Amino acid sequence: MALPNFDVELALREPTELLAEELRQMKSQFLIEDRSDNGWGLVLRAEKASGQSLKEILETLVKACGPFEVSIARCKPVLRVAAFNPNLTCTIWIDEASFIAKIGASIEVSVYPVD
Repeated sequence: MALPNFDVELALREPTELLAEELRQMKSQFLIEDRSDNGWGLVLRAEKASGQSLKEILETLVKACGPFEVSIARCKPVLRVAAFNPNLTCTIWIDEASFIAKIGASIEVSVYPVD
């Protein structure tokens, strides 16, 4: 049985200019996109997430964003998790719930079937 692949993004729907500059320092770890045109604001996505577990991806995100958690909390954050799953069902376990609560993030989870 194959395991799902995950795509994780942290969308900052109302980013401040100062936070945007701070986060740009993390370009080596994350792809940073401006998706303001479609309502998602500034989006951080792990650059090398392919093949990693959800736990590993979230740990990387939390470690990198931890110093900015107060600033991030002011930006209406949304943690977006997409699971690309070859199986009928998928259980998603999020270990980093305390960080998500600290920044006041909403969570969006989507599961997509793959062949």
